[in-house]
Amino acid sequence: MAHSPRAGFDQFYSTQRPSVHRFFVRRGATRSDADDLTAEVFEIVWQKWGHTSTRKRVAWTYGVARNVLHAFHRRTLRDALVDSPRHDPVRPASDAVLLIETATEIRTALATLSELDRDLLLAVIWDGLPPREAATALGLPASTVRVCLHRARKRFAVAYSQVVGHQTIDIREQLSAGVAS
Repeated sequence: MAHSPRAGFDQFYSTQRPSVHRFFVRRGATRSDADDLTAEVFEIVWQKWGHTSTRKRVAWTYGVARNVLHAFHRRTLRDALVDSPRHDPVRPASDAVLLIETATEIRTALATLSELDRDLLLAVIWDGLPPREAATALGLPASTVRVCLHRARKRFAVAYSQVVGHQTIDIREQLSAGVAS
């Protein structure tokens, strides 16, 4: 047997698992949750392995990851609403990189964007998907993704400059208040 489906999946898993794991960590999952979510994604990928196009498999996997993440957020929110003492919806930073000021500014700016803009920017810029694969992952027509991406980048630039501008003003106010004291 030259190339079994299991061997193909194993190779795909080995090459894509780190990227999918980072996908979850960058979106705020703890390392432990990211491990569980990644396993859930690849369980689905294995179940559908023979029914997916080889050319679109990476993009399709990111689409699965996105759906798994949305389901995770819904479960987390539902659990927090049902039993708040046991489930804290605010998670501690799981990665030292999240503590860097620039990362905080970027996350703040991303939070102001629509879900579509945010998902499109994250898929193309952070996950490194070409626009055509991002379209597949997000369930968008490939013909409109470049325009949507251009507009999302512009909206992000405006949001980011506002975040940085507001933080600069706050810091100056704090400094001048400290000098006046």
